[in-house]
Amino acid sequence: MSGEKVTARVPDAESSATYENPLVAEFADGLRAAVSAFAEMDDGERSTMSSDFASHLLFALDKQVSGLLAERDSKVGQLTEAAAHFRRGLMDAMERAKRLQRDREVLQASARTQFAEAILPVSDAVEAAVDAVSDADDSVVSGIGAIGRQLESALESQGIVKIDALGRPLDVEFHEPIAKMDSPGDAPETVVAVARSGFVDRETGKVLRPTRVVIAKSPSDHGALDAND
Repeated sequence: MSGEKVTARVPDAESSATYENPLVAEFADGLRAAVSAFAEMDDGERSTMSSDFASHLLFALDKQVSGLLAERDSKVGQLTEAAAHFRRGLMDAMERAKRLQRDREVLQASARTQFAEAILPVSDAVEAAVDAVSDADDSVVSGIGAIGRQLESALESQGIVKIDALGRPLDVEFHEPIAKMDSPGDAPETVVAVARSGFVDRETGKVLRPTRVVIAKSPSDHGALDAND
């Protein structure tokens, strides 16, 4: 009926939902107040409600919405910056871990090299002793040979392995040729004798010292150093 007030149920403060965010709470309160005011108007009041009042209400609501959006953008910005900070920290930590790993590998390689430098002369002396006593009692030769095997096992336990050279093609990265000799049954520049064992770091592939080798002559060799001379 015209002129009759139409009441609407508006949740009271006690039954209304509460919001931790103050801007959201303010927006909700403003919206409840607007709905309550509108519900209290009769038809005539609603029809004659000025556009200024409506504009004022819309402006107030727009301000509150803008505040909510601004706070959202601020929170998003803070979270984005926090994520970027965390990512930078993670990248720094990963880089430090890689640097520590590289440093550890360098130290380990250096320790293996120092160990090899200390042991290899002893190993060479044992090999020379085996050659020198080859005509001696078998037990003497066997005993010295056992020492040599123990030294080689100690080197291998530290990742220092002997280069397999005999019967292989010359490879100047691993072999140091010191002589050539006629060897009809072998291809030219094949290793036919080992003068001194070489060793390589198994972990890094670094040659600690090359194997000194004698290689088979090729038909084009003339005046080359001859191991038979």
